[in-house]
Parts: sequence; structure tokens; C-alpha cells
Amino acid sequence: MEVHRDSSALELSLRRVLHSEHMEVDLVNTRLVSLRDVGDKASIRTLYVRENLLTDLEGLQDFAALEHLDAYINQVKTLGALEGDNASRLRVLDLSFNEIRKIEGLERCSGLTELYLVQNKIKKIEGLEGLSSLRLLELGANRIRVIENLQCLAGSLEQLWLGSNKITQVEGLDALSGLKRLDLQSNRLERIGNGLEKLVNLEELYLSHQGLENTLGLDKLVKLKILDLSANKISKIEGLENLVELREFWMGENKVEEVDQLDNIKGATHIETIYFEHNPVAADPEYIAKIHAKFPSLKQLDSTFF
Repeated sequence: MEVHRDSSALELSLRRVLHSEHMEVDLVNTRLVSLRDVGDKASIRTLYVRENLLTDLEGLQDFAALEHLDAYINQVKTLGALEGDNASRLRVLDLSFNEIRKIEGLERCSGLTELYLVQNKIKKIEGLEGLSSLRLLELGANRIRVIENLQCLAGSLEQLWLGSNKITQVEGLDALSGLKRLDLQSNRLERIGNGLEKLVNLEELYLSHQGLENTLGLDKLVKLKILDLSANKISKIEGLENLVELREFWMGENKVEEVDQLDNIKGATHIETIYFEHNPVAADPEYIAKIHAKFPSLKQLDSTFF
């Protein structure tokens, strides 16, 4: 089907927000088919081209000052145009909800701090060498089976999001000692093992919607503040005695039958939120009172606020 470009419509949709030397251009949902059709490329620092008809990033080389590109929801298949000399200026790149099959062509993006590739068709973690400034990597909802090739991000990565993939084993994370947030929810894990032991600075961990049967393998994560183990098959809470910094503990939709299982996190004396609904123990009519008595610092238990 032929796509007709209406240049006047593009011009009308152009919104510039000027703050000193900063220029932001919004071309969301304008049926844009090429970055070459964007005017005044030399001074644009932030470009929003969400919900358009882009199939590639050709023309990106002409954006001499670009730092932030948001091309969420397009039809981009490759990252080839990122090989241009201007790629080193990019700080934030969002190509979520596209048709990218392989991470490649990022060698020149040495200044990139945030990379979003949610809901593409990526099967392998690769092509990240040279991204020495990357702090956030979002690869959720792809086709990844193995956590690998992340050692090149050891000095910078703070957030790693790998939810809704096909991962079966916690591995390949040992080099990421600076990681603060890790999302592995909705994968195919049946055990945690020792794959998280080196992540001593981790503050948030999301492991919901798996096949986990126990909580072993988390004892080294002494800085953890948020732990999400919802929607698993856990009947016994153990190995969490060292998690004294916990503020939020999500354990809904598991198989815990006794309130006393929570004694394993009693060292978390400042805990504020516990989700425990849809466990067998929640049928106890004194369930709320018993848990609140154990944790007087609680502000919320399930939907009950104190």
C-alpha cells in the first residue's frame, strides 16, 4: 500500500520546546516513513517519532546534535544507521515495539546511558561492547533464553530488565556488581541457585510469575529493599535472614500455609509493605492481626492500610 506523506500535516504537528540551547521535536503518529523527512536536523537534541511507519533509521547520521531518540512503535528492523559518526552523542535510545532481531551496530554509541528494546524479536544478548556508559538496559518481552555477554557492562550497568522472555537459569550476572535493579519476572525459572551471589548492591529484585519452589539463593543481597516473589510455587520462606533492609516483600499467589514463615524476614525491622494474599494462610481469620503484630512498622498488608 502506498503511503502518502502530507508535508503540511507534518509541519503542523511539529512542536518545538526551547530551553536555552535544547531543542525537542515531537512527530508522534504523523505517518512519518523516513527520518530524512524531519527538518532542521542540525539542532535537534530530542526527537520523538513514536507510532509511525519507520522501517529503518536511515537519515539518523544527519542529526549532528541528537542525544535522545524515541522511535517506540514503528517497523524498524535493523540498527544499521547507528554506525554514523554522530552516534556517540546519543544518550537515550528507545526502539521498543519494533521488529529488530539482532542487537548490532552500536559500536559508536559510546555515550549511550539508556537502551530500550522492549517487545522486539531478539533471541540473543550481544553487540553491547563499547557501551561503557550504559546504566539501563531494557530487553523485556523478547525471545531471549540465556543471560550472557553482559561482562562488558560491568563498570556501568545499574538496571537490567529481562522480564517476559524464555530464560530458564539465573546466570551470566557475576560481573555486574554495581547492579541496583534486576527484573526477571515472567520467565521460566524453577530455582534461583547461586546466580545472584555477586550482586551485593542490588536494591530491587523482581522474580514473579515463575516456577520457583523456594527462596534460597538470596542471602547475599543484604541491600535489597524490594523483593517480588509473587505468583510462584513457594511453600517455605527460608534463607532471607540477612535481608534486613527490606521495605517491600511481595509474596502473593504462592503456597505458604503458616504466618510463622514470615519469621525468616523478622530482621527487616523497617519493612513497610507485605503482599501475602492468595496464599493458603490468608484464610486464617486472624491473618492480618498476626502479621501486623510481627511487623509493627507495616503501613500496608495486601489491601489493608495501617
